[in-house]
Amino acid sequence: MATVGGVTVSVLRGPAIPDMAESVTEVTRPGANGVVVVQRGLKPTPFRKTVTHFAASNAAANTFIAAIQALQGTIVTIVDEHGDSHANCEIQLAALLRKRKVVAGAGEYAVTFELQCLRVGA
Repeated sequence: MATVGGVTVSVLRGPAIPDMAESVTEVTRPGANGVVVVQRGLKPTPFRKTVTHFAASNAAANTFIAAIQALQGTIVTIVDEHGDSHANCEIQLAALLRKRKVVAGAGEYAVTFELQCLRVGA
């Protein structure tokens, strides 16, 4: 199972988490020979993930909602369903998309969040 900041989620969807990007700029001056290369530090890369969790009861669904909302503004590690770990991801926004009762499962709830994240470290 996937986790976001230690909170277990049933499904983690979205594009691959990007690596930090380096910025390299060439600087030239008219009338001067040569080129100067300026290498800037690593730049944060934003990304979005959608997480869904299946809870056994309404109380468990509410507990999951509170746990994900508590991650806003924190830097966490995201582990995807393949077991790949991505450290230094800041959760900028945790937006609750829906909480609904699952028709097929008796007494089960599905909670879906969209996470707006920023990769802040290598």
